[in-house]
Amino acid sequence: MISKHLIPALIFLITTVAIEAQEKWIAEKSGTTANLNSIQMIGQNYGWVVGGNGVMLYKNKDRWELSPKITGEDLHSVFLLEQGDGWAVGGGGTILRLEANKWRKYPSPARETLYDVEFFDAEQGIAVGANGTILKYDNGEWKLCLTGITKGNFYCVSATEETVMVAGGMEYGSVPIVTFHKDHMEDFTKSYDHGYLEIFDIALSNMRHSFAVGTAGTIMCDEGLSWTRDKIFNKIPTLNCVAFRDDSDGISAGYFGTIIRYSDSGWKMEKVPVKAALKGVCICETAYYAVGEKGTILSKIRIPGGQDNQTVSSSSAIQVEAYPNPSSDLIKIIIPREDDFVAAEIAITNQYGQIISNNVLNPDLAGQVYRINTSEMKDGLYMIRITSANSKTALGKFIVKH
Repeated sequence: MISKHLIPALIFLITTVAIEAQEKWIAEKSGTTANLNSIQMIGQNYGWVVGGNGVMLYKNKDRWELSPKITGEDLHSVFLLEQGDGWAVGGGGTILRLEANKWRKYPSPARETLYDVEFFDAEQGIAVGANGTILKYDNGEWKLCLTGITKGNFYCVSATEETVMVAGGMEYGSVPIVTFHKDHMEDFTKSYDHGYLEIFDIALSNMRHSFAVGTAGTIMCDEGLSWTRDKIFNKIPTLNCVAFRDDSDGISAGYFGTIIRYSDSGWKMEKVPVKAALKGVCICETAYYAVGEKGTILSKIRIPGGQDNQTVSSSSAIQVEAYPNPSSDLIKIIIPREDDFVAAEIAITNQYGQIISNNVLNPDLAGQVYRINTSEMKDGLYMIRITSANSKTALGKFIVKH
């Protein structure tokens, strides 16, 4: 007979084992052996993956299913505006449009391979590609722009509401990181020249922090002043992709099944069940995803209170109250009143990790209501992150539904 004094300990042990098991990376069945290049999820039951030879997969509740091919070109990037609405780009200037969950070819002014696509909103987007190609989508039409910056390849684009960053590389040459305003693209700035390194992906974790990854395990960070190269790991393979939820929760992946995760304590290596080259990652709600060669799809669910959830766990962050939730026109956020917590900044991000707003707070707002207009925000899940002057964090979330 088990002593009643041992029961709490056994419950704790069983719960801990269960959490650790669920927080491990698992390989999902993709139904294909094609190389997969990009993934984006909207919730854990809906998302798209694109890859080699025009392969496209969609998440149907708890399984992945192949979608009819629209093209035979390799597809390199997918971006979802909302469920059933998105874009994909690939070889030969291919642009595909997803509307009402159906894909179709979209007129493209480019013939060069397009490697990445991102949208500010439903009406404006950017795509980048080989030989310095940059396209802008506006008023229903894609147009070539900013030609002549480089003869190298632009592999990636990342954007906030107004600022755009593109980066890339070329063999035996240098391709700078380029920054410009979405409405004044002609006034671009070569913000950093990293020499012969190739940058394969770039992510903005908030308005002032950017991360870039690339060849030979390159990890670079820009905190608003200049780009610096992080020398964290002695030996790490080339990193192909990076994504951030906010400035303390990010993920990067690359060759030989390499996955590293970023938190308040810095980057750390993850245990992964495959050795395949990984080409795309995303973070959605409490889940992380990675895709790669030979049909590889990996996922990891973060469990509240788990050992791997230190960056957003209720045990390590002050909880933020917001109402009404869901909201249609105005969300009221109560600024925490806690000992040793003087709110300095509030950031709102959408479910893709894109920054919607980032504002400095008056220290006198503690315990008071901070209002945000949600009437122009898209339906979906939004994250609240309030940072104090001494780097403590308060977290919350709300839903916009019109």
